[in-house]
Amino acid sequence: AITLACMLKVYGHTGAVIEGKQIHDESIKRGFFHKSVVLASALVDMYAKCGALERAQEVFDELVCVRNVVSWTALIAGYAEHGYGEDALRCFDQMKIQGFSPTAATYVCTLRACGAIKAAERGEEIHGEIDKKGIRDLLLETTLVDVYCKCGALVKARKVFDKLRVRDIICWNALISGYVEHGYEEKALKCLEQMHAEGISPDAVTFICGLKACISTRDVDKGQEIHDDIERQGLLGTNLVVGNALIDMYAKCNSLAKARKVFDEMPNRDVVSWTSLMSGYVEHGHGEEALKCYEEMLLDGFLPNPITFVCILKGCGSIGAIEKGREIHAEIAKQGLIHKNVLVANALLDMYSKCGALVNAQEVFDELSSRDVMLWTALIGGYAQHGHGEKALNCFVHMEHEGICPNASTFVCILKACGSIGSLEKGEEMHGHVIKEGLLGKDILLGSAVVDMYTKCGAMSKAQEVFDQLPIQDVVCWNALISG
Repeated sequence: AITLACMLKVYGHTGAVIEGKQIHDESIKRGFFHKSVVLASALVDMYAKCGALERAQEVFDELVCVRNVVSWTALIAGYAEHGYGEDALRCFDQMKIQGFSPTAATYVCTLRACGAIKAAERGEEIHGEIDKKGIRDLLLETTLVDVYCKCGALVKARKVFDKLRVRDIICWNALISGYVEHGYEEKALKCLEQMHAEGISPDAVTFICGLKACISTRDVDKGQEIHDDIERQGLLGTNLVVGNALIDMYAKCNSLAKARKVFDEMPNRDVVSWTSLMSGYVEHGHGEEALKCYEEMLLDGFLPNPITFVCILKGCGSIGAIEKGREIHAEIAKQGLIHKNVLVANALLDMYSKCGALVNAQEVFDELSSRDVMLWTALIGGYAQHGHGEKALNCFVHMEHEGICPNASTFVCILKACGSIGSLEKGEEMHGHVIKEGLLGKDILLGSAVVDMYTKCGAMSKAQEVFDQLPIQDVVCWNALISG
């Protein structure tokens, strides 16, 4: 029985469910199945680790006489690991009802389930239970930090973190990634400094989180410091994900020469490396460079992924490279991506719209069986931008008939269309919609678009009235008014 249990552990780690089933059959044949607690728990664990959760539950349900906290924990862990948080919590509750006392390992698995489904209150309740029992375990405490971070309860996460007797790299990473994920990038970077001060060396996960924080804060100097640390650890040549994160940071912070230098120094590159570099060129107005990169990538034998297509189509649209855009369209159609990926379809439509090829844009749009607000807005924006205000308004009417709710970007495009054809009545109607949705004070571009529409329609008192009500009056808004 012990030999078989050891083999089940191996098959669980390697995901070899067929071989594990053979051991299961052998255990029944030898009469071990209902006698050995260790073997029974190992069977549940093997099926759970392999993702065969129905089978794990079936085996567990048969083990009425030889169930213990280990078999319960194995089942809970399986559900938590494979994204069935609710089932994991159900098992946890059943286990306690049947008189089994959770161990530190059980609590770790259950807390991970809470983190996966963002069950903050349940996590807090389990935390209280752990404190009441006085269980002290580093992995358990680290898991608590991670769960609170995943649930966005960062004050609680920090409180648990500050009480830890030992703070290892896993714990620091949990807190730093939590801050980055929930928009507290400055706090994440302070944590990075504090970690250094306590003599803890960052690992690849820390560096990736730190670089993401630098992108949001546009702190290229801090990014350079992290780059120096990465170089000292020799990670640039050995960890592709870290290298890609570094390219992405420099590219998004408009340090394109540094992004290219990192890219050129990397011994290995993948499609993500190429796409990060291209994205930087496109984002900062270097469409020609992005297209050169795309050609280099193809020559290097890398196939574009959907994100690459989105990026390069944006580049084509920005410089009016319609022929290249058509080439890329043909490749996308060959891969069947237009119907599979809404972002690719939207980028294609947007590229044709920006290049003034509105017939092509309409053809792409008509091909799609499912159309969201992004696709409608791209088409409306194309018509509005190229002086086809009536067509833009017709599109808007069709969009509403299909039950699609406009967003701030849609209103910006449709207000532009109203202004271009002097349709004051329709413009006032759109202004009413914007007020009803509570968008006017939240979006600077939208505020400017309303002012601009009224000035183009000659309704200057209305334009002044809207202008005076705006919480932020930027140069675009002032220009619209002065121009009117």
